[in-house]
Amino acid sequence: MACAREIAAQLQQGTGLHPLLWPTADGRANVACLLHGTHPENNGRTVLLMGHFDTVGVKEFTALDPDNSGHIAFRPAELRELLLAKLAKGRTSDEEEVWQDLTATAAELDDQPAWLFGRGVCDMKSGVAINIALLRQLWAEREQLAGNVLFVACPDEENESTGVRAAVPDLLQLRHDYNLSYLGLINTDYAAPRNSHDSGHSIYTGTVGKLLPSFYIVGVPTHVGEPFRGVDAGQIAAEIVRRINLNTALCDRWVREDLEQAGGMRMEVGVPPITLKIRDLKTEYNVQTAAEAFVYINWLTYTTTPAQALATMIDEARAALNTTLHRRNEQYQLFTHSGTLPTQYEPQVISYEELCQRVRQTLGWADDPVAFRQFLHNIAAELDHELTIHQPDALRLALKLDLSADLRTKSRLMVEQLIRYANIQGPAIVVFFSPPYYPHVHPTANPLTHAFREVLQEKRHTNQAGHEVRLQGFYPYISDLSFVCLDDNIQENLPSLVDNMPTFHHGYSLDFGAMADLHLPVMNFGPWGKDAHGLYERVHMPYSFETVPQLIYEAIGGVLKGRSG
Repeated sequence: MACAREIAAQLQQGTGLHPLLWPTADGRANVACLLHGTHPENNGRTVLLMGHFDTVGVKEFTALDPDNSGHIAFRPAELRELLLAKLAKGRTSDEEEVWQDLTATAAELDDQPAWLFGRGVCDMKSGVAINIALLRQLWAEREQLAGNVLFVACPDEENESTGVRAAVPDLLQLRHDYNLSYLGLINTDYAAPRNSHDSGHSIYTGTVGKLLPSFYIVGVPTHVGEPFRGVDAGQIAAEIVRRINLNTALCDRWVREDLEQAGGMRMEVGVPPITLKIRDLKTEYNVQTAAEAFVYINWLTYTTTPAQALATMIDEARAALNTTLHRRNEQYQLFTHSGTLPTQYEPQVISYEELCQRVRQTLGWADDPVAFRQFLHNIAAELDHELTIHQPDALRLALKLDLSADLRTKSRLMVEQLIRYANIQGPAIVVFFSPPYYPHVHPTANPLTHAFREVLQEKRHTNQAGHEVRLQGFYPYISDLSFVCLDDNIQENLPSLVDNMPTFHHGYSLDFGAMADLHLPVMNFGPWGKDAHGLYERVHMPYSFETVPQLIYEAIGGVLKGRSG
């Protein structure tokens, strides 16, 4: 809350702006500030600016600043001196680029350092600073604005985007109260070089989505002295990861018209899926193989809907389970020098929705969805109680809980209980989604993209700074942009998400109706930096503090300046 108040104070400094604090459910607040243009042609057209002001932790900095738990990360001048001293003594090959940036100067800044180091300077305090500077400047020129500018600063993006999710209904209410026409939203999250051929100087016109496919694995436990009698849940989990992790065949793709080349086409390819968690669910040492295991995968999407993702992950899970059983048979024959097979089992791979249907049948609620919903509510409420920090560690271990329990853990525990009720025997896999869900937003042409294109063309024509910047498609990192719009292809497939996410309506929810109603064209254009979230997080100041705000300022002017302005 202190940071929100400081942003509000910065907006008020030297202006007549009146920022508001929009509370979130967790006790924090969004900062919202509406600048009304006073040009007589103002008919309510409004450009939105957005940024988040939370950062990740500073554990990496503890070795540099042990007495203050690494908080030197928030003091860039002191941090710079420490890093200079540290790297001057010796550096790895990976740190050579860091050293070059650390010692680089910028003529545009009177030979001052070109790079600013510290936690959050890249992701994303600089983006918030850009928006504050823009609003102050536009306030001074409000008589030329035939429209409005609305800035929203959000307190949480790094966790589950609590800030923007809470802001969506407020944005709808503000639109109604002031009869505003939202033209689009510019998010100022950071960009970085994606590879050696990428400058990172990009204006993105859509944003990547994210799904968290999850797998609850039921094995057939056995004594380690008789390994072929059972089926190891850990081996099934490992095979799932082997098949999916970094599998480029699962990269999502988007073929689109090139925004900067008439009639041209461009394919954009997302990064492949990557495992975020793999673990068996044993709580103590013994000589029994793992009876159960849990995996979840981070999968970025450009076009893939929840329904398509679920079908693909079920196929991958089925192939992983069959491969595990086939290898078990092969190894048994090699071990026994015979053509016989070990005990055979019937494998099962089902979705969470199918699991719920089996439980309803078992409990006699096949035709009573209300009773089953209450049943799920009771399970979720019970888990909420068990997952509180007030429970003794011994009980938490007995319940097979992570000590840092979250919605992913709660999802897994809900599935586990339903498996018991359905009496599912291994080997089996239940495929479901864990939170959070970030819908992708397809790139679109809109007044803001046209304004930026014109500004960039003018810069190139006159050979001014900014000629390296180009319009791109998907912003490649998950962002708050996912929650201010809802593409039609996702909206049509929402049941596949909601019906297969155990904690949806039980601790996690998204207001899809409000997102579809808001339906803002989105863009991301912010500071350029490197090593976000890392020890050497840094932002390039000439580009980030001069080029970026200037281009946004000119684009807003192109959209909102009155004819006599």
